[in-house]
Amino acid sequence: MKKILLLSSFVALASVAATAEFIEPSVYENGGFCGFSPNGQYTAAQCYGTVIIVDVKNGVHYSYEISDFNEYSIGNGNSFSNTGIIVGSTTPIVDAAYWENGEWHQLPTSQYEGLNNLTNGITPDGSRICGTIGLEPVSLDTDNTMQIPVVWERKEDGTYSEPIRLPYPEKDFTNRAPQYATALCISDDGKTIVGQVTDCSGFFQFPIAYIEDAEGKWTYKYLCYNKIIPEGTVVEYPGDYPEGPDASDYMTEAEQAAYQAAYQEWVMGGYQGDMPEESSFMTAEEKAAYDQAKAEHDAKVDEWTPKSEAFYDTLAGLLDNAPAFEFNDVHITPNGKTYISSDGVNMSEPGSWFPEMHYTPWLIDIETEDVTKLNFDKSMSINSVANDNVYFACNGQGNIPMTGYIIENGKYTDLYDFLSAKSPEMKEWVEQFLIELVPDYEMDENGDFIEVNKEYKYTGMTYASADLGQMAFWNDCPSDYNLYAKGYLCDLSQFSGVKDVISAGKNTIKFDKEGNLIVDGDIKNMSVYDLSGREILTT
Repeated sequence: MKKILLLSSFVALASVAATAEFIEPSVYENGGFCGFSPNGQYTAAQCYGTVIIVDVKNGVHYSYEISDFNEYSIGNGNSFSNTGIIVGSTTPIVDAAYWENGEWHQLPTSQYEGLNNLTNGITPDGSRICGTIGLEPVSLDTDNTMQIPVVWERKEDGTYSEPIRLPYPEKDFTNRAPQYATALCISDDGKTIVGQVTDCSGFFQFPIAYIEDAEGKWTYKYLCYNKIIPEGTVVEYPGDYPEGPDASDYMTEAEQAAYQAAYQEWVMGGYQGDMPEESSFMTAEEKAAYDQAKAEHDAKVDEWTPKSEAFYDTLAGLLDNAPAFEFNDVHITPNGKTYISSDGVNMSEPGSWFPEMHYTPWLIDIETEDVTKLNFDKSMSINSVANDNVYFACNGQGNIPMTGYIIENGKYTDLYDFLSAKSPEMKEWVEQFLIELVPDYEMDENGDFIEVNKEYKYTGMTYASADLGQMAFWNDCPSDYNLYAKGYLCDLSQFSGVKDVISAGKNTIKFDKEGNLIVDGDIKNMSVYDLSGREILTT
């Protein structure tokens, strides 16, 4: 079901001009925001199969509600273009789709239809989409690769091509087929795509980049492979447990029927006495052949067992030391130079019911594979990238509450403090909406539990436009069981501090009444900075 709502509370944002009147952030119940277009015009919130898309510039909402026939989701990567195309999926059978001009459109998937095809990332100009197509249904019963990376190209008529396969490793470090090879985020120029390779066991997530050269040829490269599988490590998969002989293959149909009758009589008799054995119903020749096959199988098991134990001991040792990158936790800087993810370490006491994870962001140079770890004193998992130098993180989904941070130039600021510093009015709003007293219990000096109110600051998962002029964030609602999440949409362009006419010799730069930036004169290059020195506009 689609709804279109015009909301007068939204302001058309044609520039970064500041306004004198404080624009209060909008509050969204069940608004689990999941991304922002680089230009700040489009964002979306999703909740259990329902999606709300917001055209911030024009103040329009599009609501798509889950039903018996459809469910909706936004992709797992940088899913928002500047042209109004947002990638995701629709229908109960998950299938690759994109949203444009108020409508959802299915992407071509030809022979892959119905096999869990996903779109995740899109270039700002909408010319290229990255995602995965399914080779077979997702199942724990298969040892084959279930999803592989692809791109779709925008054609001149505005439609998209059939999926173009990207190269990917067809064997993992144990010489088995990986479970997944994904394509999650794409650079602004569309020539670098990043994702993960999940090994056959499902324990390891390998960072991978797919790169297009000047001739249009795609290649892939693992990133920091030796930090997961140290150089020189030998991992020999011994194969599956040897298959043993089936006794029924050595029996006639009459003998099988006689055995089944005896077995049922034993069951109906309350399992008294010895359970019938199939070999008791064989002829001497049949039993000899079966015993020979069984002896050969036992010898294979004796040979296989130490190899299997050595293999799983090696895997356990690798797991103890390898970075544990979260599944689908992948980002890329717009310039395509840096792969970003976070690894988690379980800090819980042994036997704890709820794991306490500490996350550390990794910044990996895609060309050199140099790694910068942001070893902060707090647990942080990157959840979005605003531009080449600004990232947003939180302490991990599922924490109560999720705490949001902005990371600039290798330093972090609590999102609560970042917003509070914007203006007295914003600080007042932050204190009103982002602080909640939640009932809890703690033990007093007598050993009795008493009810207390704990103060929680609710910021959490954060997304923003490239110039930080628009921001959206959300948190869960443990104190309100009627809500899954609460989201907030903030216009931060009001704090840019650009108000007056700027004169540069014979040139004049000003904002008109509608907030458009007007340049009068011969200016080759221009940059606009806010009061903190952050570049918010360049042309």
